[in-house]
Amino acid sequence: MAVIRRSPAPYTANQVRLFETFAAQAVIAIENARLFERLQESNADLGASVQREAALARISQRINEQPLDVDGTLLAIAEAARELTGGDGARVFLLDGERLVPGPGALGKISADYATSDSFVELSSGITIARAVRERRTVAVDDLVEIVPDQEVRDRLVARGMRSNMVAPLSGTDSIVGSLSVVRAQVRPFNATELATLEAFAAQAATAIETARAQRALAERNTALAQGLERET
Repeated sequence: MAVIRRSPAPYTANQVRLFETFAAQAVIAIENARLFERLQESNADLGASVQREAALARISQRINEQPLDVDGTLLAIAEAARELTGGDGARVFLLDGERLVPGPGALGKISADYATSDSFVELSSGITIARAVRERRTVAVDDLVEIVPDQEVRDRLVARGMRSNMVAPLSGTDSIVGSLSVVRAQVRPFNATELATLEAFAAQAATAIETARAQRALAERNTALAQGLERET
C-alpha cells in the first residue's frame, strides 16, 4: 500500500499514523476475505462429501438387494458419478480379454454416441480408458483435444462434447475388471475432490461386478450339486 504526492512535501506524524491504520485495516480485510473463501471451499467439500456418501450408501444397498442386476447397478453408478463430479457424460467400460467393451452410460450435455456406442477399445491403445487399466491408476486429462494428433479425431471429440476427461480403473480383489470414465463438454479440469469421488464409485462398480460373478458361480455350483444328487437317487 503506497501514497505519493506530486510535489515534495513531507508527511506529518499524524498522517503517517493514519496511513498505517488504513494499511492495517487493508490487511484485516484481505485476511477476512481469505478466511471466507476457505470457509466456502470447506463447506462445498463437506456438502460434496455428504452427497457422495449418501449416493454410495444407496448403491451399496442396491448391490445387496439386487446382486445379479449388474447393468442396472452400473448405470446407477455412472449416473451418480456424472452428477457428483460435475460431468456431462459418464460410462463404464468392462475388460474382456485384451479389449474394453462399452457398458452402461449416463448422459448430460454430450452427444448420445458417448453412452450408446458399442465400439470396443483395444487395451494397448493410448486412449484414457485403456491407460487407466494398464497403469492401474486414475488418469485425468485437462483437454482430450490437446493430446490427440489426428485432426479428424480432434474434430470428432469437439463435436461430441468430449474435452476434459477423468478415468478410474475398476480394481477388483485380484485384478482390474474395467474402467469408469467421466467427461465434460468444456475444458474444465477435474479437481482432487472430484477425482476421489470417481475412485469411490469405481470401487463400487468393481464390487458390483465381482458380487454378481460370485453369485452366478454359487448358483452354478448349487445347480450342479442338485443334479448330481438327482442322478444318485
